[in-house]
Amino acid sequence: MQKRLARMLKIVDLSKIELERSEQNLQKIKGQLQLATNQLDTLIDYQNEYLQKLKSSKTTTLQTINCTQAFLGKLNQAIAYQNTQIQQIEKSLAKDKNDWLDKKTNAQALAKLFNKLEKKHIVSLEKQEQKLLDDLVASNFVVGKSSID
Repeated sequence: MQKRLARMLKIVDLSKIELERSEQNLQKIKGQLQLATNQLDTLIDYQNEYLQKLKSSKTTTLQTINCTQAFLGKLNQAIAYQNTQIQQIEKSLAKDKNDWLDKKTNAQALAKLFNKLEKKHIVSLEKQEQKLLDDLVASNFVVGKSSID
């Protein structure tokens, strides 16, 4: 029984390690999502500032308009790309969150099973100890009774 408990404890420890790794990965992806969202916000803010400057500009030539349209086109492409990146990160986050939940459930179940086995082992040891004490008392009683006779 002791070997079984030791093996089970190793399994519980390994499941905890997997859970911690999964948590770290989840935090890493959350950080990536935050960074990508911040970059998108920066791009959108820059686009808005650029458009405000453009509206307040009094001189516009055909060349300026063409350059502005090309620049805004590239800026829109960058925003679209960043949105795609965010969507991919969110998918990855959802997948990793499910993986983390599975690992958490597994670790909790294994810990619960280990505790149950450990309690069972303790009860078994206590019964063995009680039996030994009962046998010792009985043998002392028999020895003591035979010396009185």
